[in-house]
Amino acid sequence: MVAEVISARAQHLMTQLLPLLQGQQSFVMLTGGGSLLLSRHLRRLVSTRRSLQNVLFVPDEFAPVLNAIGGYVLAQASAQRMGERQGEGSADAQMRKLRE
Repeated sequence: MVAEVISARAQHLMTQLLPLLQGQQSFVMLTGGGSLLLSRHLRRLVSTRRSLQNVLFVPDEFAPVLNAIGGYVLAQASAQRMGERQGEGSADAQMRKLRE
């Protein structure tokens, strides 16, 4: 059952990934735990479209650390955007008060 789910998700991902791999100028990076589960499928697909000398597969043991770094960067960017929105709101309110 798990193998069937992985295979179905791999097929869906490969359908979306194929056009990117056909364009030789693009750089494709897959992150997240799914890339570990789909590693065999990804390697097969990439090897049919590109020379393996032109592709870097991050070793499995680095995936948790890279996922943590990516999560931290995403959280930091989200917090910064939220702070900017709140700052804009208060600046707008101050400008309206000055105009009154």
